[in-house]
Amino acid sequence: MSESAVFGREVAGEGTLPGFMYAPVETIDGPVPVHQLLDRLYNGPHGQHMRGQPLRFDKFSYDRERKLADQGMDVDPIGHQWEAALYGTYLLEDEILAHGKLPDGLDESDAGLIIFILGVHDMGEDTHPDILATVGATVGDIPFGQKTDNDRATEAAVRNYHWAKTFPDIPPELVERIEAVVTHRDKTILGDLYEAAHDLQAYATGLRAREAQQRILAAPSLGHMDQLIANINGELHNEVSEAMAGAVVHWADRFAFGQTFVTFHDLSLRALRSQQESKPAA
Repeated sequence: MSESAVFGREVAGEGTLPGFMYAPVETIDGPVPVHQLLDRLYNGPHGQHMRGQPLRFDKFSYDRERKLADQGMDVDPIGHQWEAALYGTYLLEDEILAHGKLPDGLDESDAGLIIFILGVHDMGEDTHPDILATVGATVGDIPFGQKTDNDRATEAAVRNYHWAKTFPDIPPELVERIEAVVTHRDKTILGDLYEAAHDLQAYATGLRAREAQQRILAAPSLGHMDQLIANINGELHNEVSEAMAGAVVHWADRFAFGQTFVTFHDLSLRALRSQQESKPAA
């Protein structure tokens, strides 16, 4: 895969990847560049299957190709993981640009690991028939806030399938660390980077939905379906914006890329803080 123009970061040509995509991940057979590990999933039969699964944010659904064009790669099950990995590279790059080093607490040997984690974190949502036959159940993408303990157990079983079949060379001790991060149990810098990438990515998707809404409404003629799709995108933006405003503030204070994100999208931290403070208490 090649990187699209995100945050103004154009690539030089087809196949050119951000530098941290070449960072090594330790395997039983020695270090492997993270992008090669991701290619195993993305370009294999399971990745191809996941590309055909229902798009993310399923309750905000309409024509598949139009939704992809409006909301970007984050709504595609594989695209979401690839873009999350890209966000991980941006977090590391901007810390080096701003401070001359990786984030405090992150060993150089773990730079590739966090990118790998972000790049495979939803492989537990794979619904390939081979998994159903082996594991006995699949869950696909579960809307935010609706995941049950049974869903989590099924996702873990599907990830275990992939650890055995797709990534058998990842050492067990590394699998344990990865599992701690993707299940939100890790309290180290790996967990912070994972959550930051995921939260900022989600907020950006909400912003793309708002841009799609505004573009549709600005058209000289507006049909019934156009109005419906504009409303859907507006609802997606509102839901994600409300849920993630506090996270954007937090990560802008925590990481240099958080500030880059706010600046690139012409956001106001004051407005975001006000939005978060005005959110009704649960």
